[in-house]
Amino acid sequence: MDKYTSQLLNLLRTLQDPALVAKFQGKCGVLPLAGSSQVKQNGDVVKTTNKKEKLKNTATKNSNLLRNSVYELRSRTVLSPNVKQNGDVAHQDSSDSDTNSNSTCSETDEASEGVISDTPTESVGTRDSANNDDIDFVITNNFWYYLFSIGASIGNEIFYCIFFPSWFWNVDGYVGRRLVLIWCFIMYFGQATKDVVRLPRPSAPPVFKLEKRYELEYGMPSTHAMIGAAFPFSLLLLTMNRYMYLFKLAVGGTFLWCTVVCLSRLYMGMHSVLDILSGLLYAAILVPMIWPFLDVLDNFQLHHPLGPYVMTGVAILAAICYPTLDKWSTARGDTTLILGVMAGVAVGSWLNMYEDIYHNYSGAPPYFVKTPDALWISRMECRMILGAVILFATRFIMKGLTYHLVCYILNVDKKCMKSKQRLIVELPYKFITYFTLSFNAIFTAPVIFRYFGIEKEVIFTEL
Repeated sequence: MDKYTSQLLNLLRTLQDPALVAKFQGKCGVLPLAGSSQVKQNGDVVKTTNKKEKLKNTATKNSNLLRNSVYELRSRTVLSPNVKQNGDVAHQDSSDSDTNSNSTCSETDEASEGVISDTPTESVGTRDSANNDDIDFVITNNFWYYLFSIGASIGNEIFYCIFFPSWFWNVDGYVGRRLVLIWCFIMYFGQATKDVVRLPRPSAPPVFKLEKRYELEYGMPSTHAMIGAAFPFSLLLLTMNRYMYLFKLAVGGTFLWCTVVCLSRLYMGMHSVLDILSGLLYAAILVPMIWPFLDVLDNFQLHHPLGPYVMTGVAILAAICYPTLDKWSTARGDTTLILGVMAGVAVGSWLNMYEDIYHNYSGAPPYFVKTPDALWISRMECRMILGAVILFATRFIMKGLTYHLVCYILNVDKKCMKSKQRLIVELPYKFITYFTLSFNAIFTAPVIFRYFGIEKEVIFTEL
């Protein structure tokens, strides 16, 4: 091994070191609780210092409630409903969840499916033994906590459920459709690469895990970092020659968006520095790859008679061809719902074009951004409220209906929460639900808006 190769490997090991993440968390005010508890750091057990005891005493009053609900992270031993712990019966949460499920299915249920299940062979939260240690921590800087909590949410389902409908209903379908294509392309290859490379997330301890949803997923590359870079910069590039606005301010907002999202993954203890940098580099490679084809793809899904069928078929094929998991995580399900959204947007947009709903009344760009007046704001509020009701009802109905129907057709126990983790159930359950959700956002909701006279003014062209 030559000198330069050795130096590169050492650099990569350093960037992947969880101690860097723990150090960043400490600088931002995520500290271990002092006192009787001991904290493991780099494999050694050390006692907390008097300085940290003082920090605890000054911070506990303001953060005790938040710590009890969010900040205090403890590993949980997964038990069957009838197993006793310390003399008490351990009850199990039976709430509907798309992520981790602790229900135990009988062997007959597994065999009745007739397919190979790739569910995990170990319990949730036990990827490595380090996760079984109790880790108490306290937040001493609420500013960084709330800032990075917002940054972490940019990349979660709730953000896209708000952003995309708001953009399509109030701004511009032309840009929205291209953003969906980029989002789907980036997320699919990012999530698939995670499950091929299979590098673990930073270990705890020394890292404090402030976020639990993605704990079972692998770490590299960080898809939050990928989409945190690709999404705002694509939005900037798609609108810079289309609308007249303060470009320098938009550039500053774009860099701020990307920076906050990336640093939030370190703050939450979800990714190493290497995961973040690899995600940024991966996004810088993938976005230029799809960019030249955006106009071709959008024109195809809008105008070609086979457009909706081909886009839906490609999305289904991509979901089926997703890499095989060594153990269940949220990665495959999240990727499937993203593919469902892309297909729903394509079908809804094609139907809008077929029904002659899309028009180009604004002429050629660039377009002047109209200052919102009272009438525009009131209609926008009505659209958002009515649209939210439509989408919430769609998601609620389709999740229950699709899951029960799939379980009935496949003769799978719907009461067994592990059923949602099976490929043959998870794929149609997630895909159909979010296909319908996005279709209603693109086609059904605007039709209802038009009926009530609150549809978006055609100030900005859809084509």
